[in-house]
Amino acid sequence: MFISDHSTTQTGSIVGMTMKSHKLSISVPSDLIRFAESYRLQHHLDSRSQVIAKALERLREDELAREYREAGAD
Repeated sequence: MFISDHSTTQTGSIVGMTMKSHKLSISVPSDLIRFAESYRLQHHLDSRSQVIAKALERLREDELAREYREAGAD
């Protein structure tokens, strides 16, 4: 996977929240692009960027949950 940050900021809106976002150029295997497009259509999202953002949010949530579990195990 190749990622390039063009450092272009845009203002976006998700569920009434305004946030800054960066425009990225990424290279992703074709099968993942097909999945992202299928997911976008099935879930009525406006763009594949929203699919990627949801995936990254899920990864962040998973990491936070793992950190809480590890902290509780001490």
